[in-house]
Amino acid sequence: KEMINQIKRGDNIITSGGIYCKVSKVIDENKVEVEISNGVKVVISRPTITNVINSATEKDNK
Repeated sequence: KEMINQIKRGDNIITSGGIYCKVSKVIDENKVEVEISNGVKVVISRPTITNVINSATEKDNK
């Protein structure tokens, strides 16, 4: 849960509906804009995020 609260642009996530997407913008504490396909962005509710696959920070550390 803490990882979900710390999401940021570039993080890859999975929603409760099973959609894999990339965070393009954190709007506020309840809404996140994600890219579900090249150029296709939607706004989702943060509580629908079930998992952070790999964060942008982890990529930077490699």
